[in-house]
Amino acid sequence: LLAGQLPFETDDALEMIHSHLARTPVPLSEINSDIPLPLSDIVLKLLAKDTDDRYQSAEGLQADLQHCLAQVPISGRVETFELGRHDFASRLQIPHKLYGRQSEVDHLLSAFDRVSQGETSLLLVAGYSGVGKTALVHEITRPVALKRGFFVEGKFDQFQRRVPYFAWGQALGELVQQWLTESSSRLDDLKSTILSAVGLNGQVLVNLIPNFDRIVGPQPDVPKLDGIEAQNRFNYVLQRFIRAVATPDNPLVVFLDDAQWIDQASVDLLRTLVCDPDSADLLVIAAYRDNEVDATHRLSLALNSMRKSECAIDQLDLASLTLEMVNDLLSDTTRSPARRCLPLAQLVHDKTDGNAFFAHQLLHEVEDAGLLTLDRDS
Repeated sequence: LLAGQLPFETDDALEMIHSHLARTPVPLSEINSDIPLPLSDIVLKLLAKDTDDRYQSAEGLQADLQHCLAQVPISGRVETFELGRHDFASRLQIPHKLYGRQSEVDHLLSAFDRVSQGETSLLLVAGYSGVGKTALVHEITRPVALKRGFFVEGKFDQFQRRVPYFAWGQALGELVQQWLTESSSRLDDLKSTILSAVGLNGQVLVNLIPNFDRIVGPQPDVPKLDGIEAQNRFNYVLQRFIRAVATPDNPLVVFLDDAQWIDQASVDLLRTLVCDPDSADLLVIAAYRDNEVDATHRLSLALNSMRKSECAIDQLDLASLTLEMVNDLLSDTTRSPARRCLPLAQLVHDKTDGNAFFAHQLLHEVEDAGLLTLDRDS
């Protein structure tokens, strides 16, 4: 409305996704010098990539707009001022940022950098339920978008452990959904690349991946095989498929969550892909509850075998939050000095043992009970 144009303008769907994830729009004041700088800054705050950097309430936005409006009759212009001074959410809003995880985030980004330079690797993320494994892995999504890569994820289910490739099907279905936003010429190139790699076995992938036939079209039936022969064929076809679509220009990150419930077929596929000497530009991240994976678990047995074969395996072990981390979280949440939050932080840490998910739940329970309220005057 103010600039007469969209924040990003491109006919390339992948470029549009990349822009919304990673690029900052040109400030309105640079597009039209008649737009006051504070108004331009308000719009950029509303469009911030990190939700914690946006306005947290309509009242906060209204107050800043009214401050701009009030200056016009007085001076005919709008002077710059600190935004968000009256921006307090009526409900408790815990910041989305990670606390005390910078070294783990750096480790994750280093793994992706190596993959972007042509490696294939498996990164294990282990920790107790609720410790923040999934939130940590999602920190990689923006860097992947910056390099025009693809981040896809699937989640194993304790009630679907007899369904082979359960999480793989979800993840690769996400990949297809991202492809379907591409131009028709790009889809034609993808189809040619994929069919060249998998030959007459495309139906094997159609049977697993939702909407895959919309990329490659109808595929001929494949001979029916049983047991280990069918699994070997599937692993071979998927291996060829991944080699074809994970490229230096478009590295691929596959996140498999809740791997403590992984099925045996998925374990075998994991070994096939990660230990493939001809594979490149692929990072598989597997997160699991380490208290549910002992030495006899199928995942542990497979990892031991893979390490003996010198496959590229890395591991991150996530511990619970320390008292200092919980205090930082509370200080940011309540916008209060850290020293003032310490008694509550001690209580939360003692009751949750520093588990991030439990800490969030406890704070919301305390608010719902009316024991933690916002004093707008102070």
